Amino acid sequence: MKKFLLLCFSFAFVLSAWAQERVVSGKITAAEDGTTLPGVNVVLKGTTTGTVTDVDGNFRLGVPSSGGTLVFSFIGLQTQEIVIGDRSIIDIRMGLDVQQLTEVVVTAVGIERERKALGYAVSELAGDKIRQKSEPDIVRSLQGKVAGVNIIGAGGAVGEGTNITIRGNSSLLGNNQPLFVVDGVPFDNSTYTTGSFTSRTTASNRSFDLDPNNIESMTVLKGAAAAALYGSRAANGVIVVTTKSGSGKATKKGLEITLTSGFSAETVANLPDYQQRYVQGNNFKYVDGNFGTWGASFDPNQPEWLISNNANLIKSIDPTTGKPWVSHPYDRYTTASSSPFFGQKYVGDSVLLSPHNTPKDFFQTGSVFETGLSVSGGNQTGNITAGVSRSRNEGITPFNIGTRTSVNIGGNMKLDNGLYVGGSASYVRNELTSPPSAGLFTGGTSITERLLYTPPNVDVKGLPSRDPQGNSAFYRPDNDNPYFLAEFAPQESNVDRYFGNLYFGYDLTDWLNVTLKGGFNSYSQQNFGVLPISTNAAPTGQITDDRISNREADYNLIFTATKDISADLNLKAILGGNLNKRTTERQAYQGTGIIVRGLNDLDNTQSVLPFGGGITERGYEAVFTDLTFGYKDYLFLNLTGRNDWTSTLPVDQRSYFYGGASSSFIFSDAFDISNNWFSYGKLRAGFARVGNDTQAYLTQQVNFFTNNSLGNNIAAFGFPYTSAAPGASTYNVQSIGQALGNPQLTPEFTTEWEIGADLRFLNNRVGLELTYYDRSSTDQIVSIPIPRSSGFDSKTVNIGEVTNSGIEAALDITPVQLNNSFRWNIFSVFTRNRNEVVSLTEGLDEVFVAGFGNSVQVAHAAGQPYGQLKGQTAERDAAGNLLVDPSTGKLIIGNDLEFIGDPNPDYQIGITNTFSFKGISLNFLIDYRHGGDMYSGTYNQLYGRGLTPGTIPDGPNGRRITLVIPGVVGDPTTQQAVLDENGNSIPNGTQLTVNDWFFINTFASSGGDEFSVFDASTIRLRELSIGYDLPKSLLSRTPFGSASITFTGRNLWYKALNFPSDLNFDPETSSLGAGNIVGLTANPNQSGNSQGVDFGVIPTTKRFGVNLKLTF
Repeated sequence: MKKFLLLCFSFAFVLSAWAQERVVSGKITAAEDGTTLPGVNVVLKGTTTGTVTDVDGNFRLGVPSSGGTLVFSFIGLQTQEIVIGDRSIIDIRMGLDVQQLTEVVVTAVGIERERKALGYAVSELAGDKIRQKSEPDIVRSLQGKVAGVNIIGAGGAVGEGTNITIRGNSSLLGNNQPLFVVDGVPFDNSTYTTGSFTSRTTASNRSFDLDPNNIESMTVLKGAAAAALYGSRAANGVIVVTTKSGSGKATKKGLEITLTSGFSAETVANLPDYQQRYVQGNNFKYVDGNFGTWGASFDPNQPEWLISNNANLIKSIDPTTGKPWVSHPYDRYTTASSSPFFGQKYVGDSVLLSPHNTPKDFFQTGSVFETGLSVSGGNQTGNITAGVSRSRNEGITPFNIGTRTSVNIGGNMKLDNGLYVGGSASYVRNELTSPPSAGLFTGGTSITERLLYTPPNVDVKGLPSRDPQGNSAFYRPDNDNPYFLAEFAPQESNVDRYFGNLYFGYDLTDWLNVTLKGGFNSYSQQNFGVLPISTNAAPTGQITDDRISNREADYNLIFTATKDISADLNLKAILGGNLNKRTTERQAYQGTGIIVRGLNDLDNTQSVLPFGGGITERGYEAVFTDLTFGYKDYLFLNLTGRNDWTSTLPVDQRSYFYGGASSSFIFSDAFDISNNWFSYGKLRAGFARVGNDTQAYLTQQVNFFTNNSLGNNIAAFGFPYTSAAPGASTYNVQSIGQALGNPQLTPEFTTEWEIGADLRFLNNRVGLELTYYDRSSTDQIVSIPIPRSSGFDSKTVNIGEVTNSGIEAALDITPVQLNNSFRWNIFSVFTRNRNEVVSLTEGLDEVFVAGFGNSVQVAHAAGQPYGQLKGQTAERDAAGNLLVDPSTGKLIIGNDLEFIGDPNPDYQIGITNTFSFKGISLNFLIDYRHGGDMYSGTYNQLYGRGLTPGTIPDGPNGRRITLVIPGVVGDPTTQQAVLDENGNSIPNGTQLTVNDWFFINTFASSGGDEFSVFDASTIRLRELSIGYDLPKSLLSRTPFGSASITFTGRNLWYKALNFPSDLNFDPETSSLGAGNIVGLTANPNQSGNSQGVDFGVIPTTKRFGVNLKLTF
């Protein structure tokens, strides 16, 4: 018997050894940072044989001698299948599975939902898609990455504002930007400007206070169905930002320290080409001090120098260069009463008449330096995260510097009694110094204006920028020297911001939870500007001090019930209340007549006057509900409802209800049709109506500062009400406003429906998201002009309807994914939006938005797309022929402004390619914007002043030819065609000089605005990065858990396909400002709702950088 049992055991052992011939071992690490991965499932495919990795990421598993395939899987990581072959050691790196990680998304009021249950489109970006991309502005970091989003920056100076819209513009004159919510708290994104368009700098919007390197994730809620629970401020969509300190997640158990550091060099992306053949002057005459470049040739042997007055200006011919010497441009500044004044210093001096490149000489290489330190840790009951970061950005213009310092802390903990608590707090200090950079070619203090059309023979860099008295000195006394403006006309903006939240939660039962969350968001901003003595806009000097305080408190009480109604049907019900209060205080003073140069203080001015300010308080209360029904985990129905009580509407209109419904159907699960080629299929639909209130104090008259007799006695202002300092007189500093209040105002409403599909193919290697939406915004709250006989000049009313409809698409493809970890992914987004101002109101044909008097304007007109360009046009006959004035040979320009362009793009595409192999990654983003018109003041002025090669006709004669406008003779009085005796049009035959072709009543400066409008289609290499994660083996003997280095580039190349090639122009700018602009004075020249207008902003930039990340 013993022998028999021994035989049986021996036989079983042999069978076991035969079936399990050998052992395979290995180590699993994270592709992202090289850290080891414990708990990874390792299974022999087709069997139940498996194991999990230990705390060091190691595994051992017995496998048959024939090998087979190992399947490696872990939640949040991409599953991998590896053929064993004859290997005994298998080490692999597992990367993140974006599809898994985004199965749960954060939606309205912080509600987490499974993505499959959503009946509307949302887009998510992980923090690594935003941070360390050589872009300190988180809004601009979204460009080309999210379908349905349009982003335009105001210019290339440090801190200039950025405008973002989702699914088009819906409000005629109000805010069109989405609501920002940071760690569950509304985050004000206003743009506060100070000064006029001719003397200010384009200001930052307050999303610039967010540090991209502290972002955990961003979720874009695009439609009304997605955003309705956030209330009236969410009518334009919501951007939900979760910071690292507010995410409630630790990086890993235990303690982890992360150090990041980055440096980028910043240069001008491109500048216009400048002709270096002709000097300043007009009609071939050299005229010292002239701002045109239509003078003689740089070569004194050319025929135009035979003109008598030209020849007399030549003092001598340089024997080396052959170019003429002429009088010094400052030799005429000899009058002591004038500015500038050099006395006899330059009298008799000469300068060589040679070409210079003033803009290229002026702009410098800027830099962006960022460093950050974060500490995180946690255990089973809680975690904590804290961090500090600082960035310093020196711009491409001298003295343009921005710094941002951020400190944050956050965490959460679950207590023994079942109560859990969490919160976060952040502090940001933003300091920005900029020269006057807002563009306006026809005057003011913009450095861009002075740079771009300075004649090429003027050596601005080589000339003194000021006289001995400290006045600005330039080749023209009525123009400011750009170097002088950059150094002595600082425009400063300093911001201190605090924001955070605290929440408590408790599970009342196993199916009912209650959460109380309170949040705060507060900042103070000081805009301080100086225009020194001798500037064109303020000859005696001017100092402006504008101080803003913005405070917001937000509270939410939310009950959440999750219950299985039956085996197939479940319900998640949410009932909540929201209380919000906002207070804004603003006081601004302007001092004129600077007493002592260089002392920039209001007390150092001869007269100080208030020019704006006040206190604005507003708030709302709301209750809301959200019900989600799920059937067999493949069919979902969501119902939402919210009622607001707002303080800004009339009493009988303060309460208004809105809501929506959405549904999703995962048909691939319902019909069990998932297979190798078709992985997933979902249909979704949503409908919602969102209400919106208005600004404060529009239902009745309000008082404003108007008294201008206070002199320097600031203490007597008693802001904001009339009062007096001790011992001082009492002044009346208020008067009634000029806007008539309207006690009949009603809420605006936006109604939207959308349908879409989410599809995945080929084992999830191809993913497609499609959405069609249709949105209508009615009862727009706008200010319209009324007869002055009423005692007022405007009234706020409900008018009109604006519609937006469009298509959004996102395509995710992985063409190559090899077992050796090589992977190629393509992610592309497509956006197409069509908008229309359907109606306004009876007797009102247009609504003015922004503009420059009898020149280029932006306006809304019924039946037209949103925000059309208007300007001066050339008159034409019935056949479309241009009408020409026979006495001048120039165009006949109409008296009225006409529509000349549509700035709305036809569609936009962004394509991101990512290649990864082991620890190496290559990523580049190309985006394309098709269509959309832009009025180019840059073209208008540079061509009008003869500065570019495009103003020199081809051929050996250059400008020594004449041109004829192709058109017919017209009568400038009647603006009709002149007919011959046979009733036929008379072809134009009047000759024009090249100078006249581009100047006054022709095709550029002071001519028809329509000829300065171009299609703004642009293709761009938006981002490029190459990264390397150091392998764990190299770090094993160091204190570092991971280390990576990334080389980045941004805006490295672009091509504006339809602009004149010699402009090298970047249409991604907006001279009319960006964001929800809050200006001080009645300034019609600026509006964040305007696009498609260029008046010479600071040119865009390109960046090259390197970033380092270390973890301990």
